[in-house]
Amino acid sequence: ANERTPFFAALPEDPRFLTPAQQQLGADVLGNGTDAHFSVGDTEWHSDSGWQPESVDVQTGIKYHFHLDVATAATGALRFIPGSHLLRGSQRKAFAEAIAKVPAAAVPGHSVPTQPGDVVVFDIRTWHASLGGRPGRQPCNVEYFRNPDSPQGIELLRELGRLEANSRNAHKYTYPRNWLDNPQNSPVRRRWIERYLEIGFLDRPGVGEL
Repeated sequence: ANERTPFFAALPEDPRFLTPAQQQLGADVLGNGTDAHFSVGDTEWHSDSGWQPESVDVQTGIKYHFHLDVATAATGALRFIPGSHLLRGSQRKAFAEAIAKVPAAAVPGHSVPTQPGDVVVFDIRTWHASLGGRPGRQPCNVEYFRNPDSPQGIELLRELGRLEANSRNAHKYTYPRNWLDNPQNSPVRRRWIERYLEIGFLDRPGVGEL
């Protein structure tokens, strides 16, 4: 979410991303920032809700994923296990334990090749992976969560902020001062910042440069 790249930092506020997110999660969503990084090799099967397994019934989110280069099944395109976002409780736990014991390439899944300009969107509870990414490939992400409406949902989002604080390691803060200053005076960003402040999301170490 760094404002040194204002176009990329503002993507969650762009109607081309925001409107479909609202159609899937409901009108009241929170943009969880952007992420771009260099990636090499394989990414094992995982779901992005694995950080807090019990969250699948409390919090929902979606992720937009796109590459700046051509991505094929053999060069790092995302692979999905259709329907895996529907698993709950003991079934989800058993599935996670079983898939961790199988080599990534041996797991049947659906690959989604992309060209520059293509965007893939998926429920964060869906298991996904990538195989054969070349050195220096550049995957990018834009993520949203439903605005939590319960104490448990709020605490889950706060914990997510703490866990993500060390994953975007190009910057000291996930939400630095120059993003929080909202220099374009975006009403969408202003509402998100106000909500994040209200629930104490930004005050977790490494999350907000307050």
